[in-house]
Amino acid sequence: LETERPGPTVGFSACLPSSIFADMKSAALVLRDFVYCMTNNENNFNTTTGVFTAPLDGLYVACLSLECQDKLNCYFIIKKQPCLLQSHSNKCNQCSIAEISKSEDTNSACVFRSVKMKAGEKLSVICGNDVAEISCYLKVMFACFKID
Repeated sequence: LETERPGPTVGFSACLPSSIFADMKSAALVLRDFVYCMTNNENNFNTTTGVFTAPLDGLYVACLSLECQDKLNCYFIIKKQPCLLQSHSNKCNQCSIAEISKSEDTNSACVFRSVKMKAGEKLSVICGNDVAEISCYLKVMFACFKID
């Protein structure tokens, strides 16, 4: 039995243009400048910085998908901030929510993870490999929605 919850849906879904990788200089950078934002309810996702800020405590589901027709190995990490260990966010494994990689043998990859968040905590995506290797058309979609 489905019931409708009161209030607006909290969450976003956005795509990153492949040209963004030409402007990145090294690995371990937060993906930003998401110009294709399909959904951004309550504007909790900053398309410029690539950071989602949870407006409410609760359970969220985060999704990251990659698609590329060329042979490419790539690796991305969804990070939650603030880091529990107060270490540098790009180096800490404690704040990693999900990791995703695409090998040369596959055209796409996708990961879904549920994550408990408190109001004010943030999610972002880190490029885990040298972006100079990412020269093809790579479509990245990042999404997160509150489910409870």
